[in-house]
Amino acid sequence: MSGQSDGVPKLFENRMQVINAIAKENSEMLRLLQRLSGQDVLIMKDPESQKTTDDHGATEAEVAECKTRIDELESKLTRIDEQIEAAAKEEE
Repeated sequence: MSGQSDGVPKLFENRMQVINAIAKENSEMLRLLQRLSGQDVLIMKDPESQKTTDDHGATEAEVAECKTRIDELESKLTRIDEQIEAAAKEEE
């Protein structure tokens, strides 16, 4: 039974690491969305600019990748929360 209790602090440590990773990815997402907005303005100014259009496409791909990483981290956080909940029920 004490083995279960020893695992709970580790689960909370893992949870904090995942929360920190989510915060980092959210910060990156904000940066990318700001860049995307700036590129939108540049495209409005010069819709024929191939470089700006290419940069915009690359940034959209980075946004999609970042969203995927955030989704994966949120799923991981959910799994950890479920493990914490299961451990708490076992200790009751």
